[in-house]
Amino acid sequence: MKKLAVILGLCLVLVFTVTGCSSGTSDRTDLKIAVSALTGLADAHVTDYVELLQDLATKTEVQSADWPQMRDLLAKQTQTRIAASVYFIMPDGSGFIPAQEKAVSNLSDRDYFSKVMAGSTVVGTVVVGKVSSTNSYVVAVPIKRDGNVVGALGTTPYLENMSQALSQEIGIDSSRVFYALDSNGTVVLSSDTTQIMAQKPVLSRDVEWKTSSITGWRFALGSPVK
Repeated sequence: MKKLAVILGLCLVLVFTVTGCSSGTSDRTDLKIAVSALTGLADAHVTDYVELLQDLATKTEVQSADWPQMRDLLAKQTQTRIAASVYFIMPDGSGFIPAQEKAVSNLSDRDYFSKVMAGSTVVGTVVVGKVSSTNSYVVAVPIKRDGNVVGALGTTPYLENMSQALSQEIGIDSSRVFYALDSNGTVVLSSDTTQIMAQKPVLSRDVEWKTSSITGWRFALGSPVK
């Protein structure tokens, strides 16, 4: 409930600042407030996935590292709580998802694989899904039993869906644009979803910036390209 209140508060700030309804402050101050709130709202989406996977990783069924034991539990989360499948990764890279039993290909060649198997939580790595073939970002957490990593849980929410959700939540209109860039300068989120994964996009420079402490993405909010 506390998180819901925070998110609603961020939404209200965004509605008033992005649509120009605030008063008594400069346009640049409005944008700085708005891009901070936008970043916080995006972080809240990501954090929900992190917390869900971390909670699941404590369950007996998951810590068994036995796919048949955890299959129904993961399927339930996918069907009722989130917009992307939760999948199980074995130490050899084999991946299992509720809908298909086994991932199309081994995940050991993914950049995040060695990190999560070394015990680190991975957030914000951008990929083209091997199963979905869709532009996505990774949230992955290690599964530990008796102090040892016995596998990992992951999910890959779609970047286009997140962009559309943020556009709706902040009530963005034609007078404003937003986008987020990863550490390579690739567009990972945008109010113009055709720009997602663009390497050298034409972006507005009339924006204010804020870097997410969760994903490391740099968020921008401001006027469209003229």
